[in-house]
Amino acid sequence: MSTSGAREVLTAKCAALLSATVVARHYELNSALDLILFLAPFLGVALIVIAVWVYVLYYVYKDSRRRGMNTTLWLLLIWFTGILGLIIYLVARRKHPVRHV
Repeated sequence: MSTSGAREVLTAKCAALLSATVVARHYELNSALDLILFLAPFLGVALIVIAVWVYVLYYVYKDSRRRGMNTTLWLLLIWFTGILGLIIYLVARRKHPVRHV
């Protein structure tokens, strides 16, 4: 790693530590347990969002295989473009009927 790269990483770590300290002092979080209890709702929401997104990717994988579409292409498109890619997929899939095996 170059010197400037290492400096950027160190700066980012210091900024994260400083912001966590500021939040802890502002909300009077005096222990690690207080911090965990403060962050629990945010972590819960993040886990729900991740679970929904994994389910969406699983659904697109299974549905695109049933319709004979390029599964890898659609998963990559949705992974990198998010909701926009999902909307494009839902519109494009209408042209491909489900194949019965």
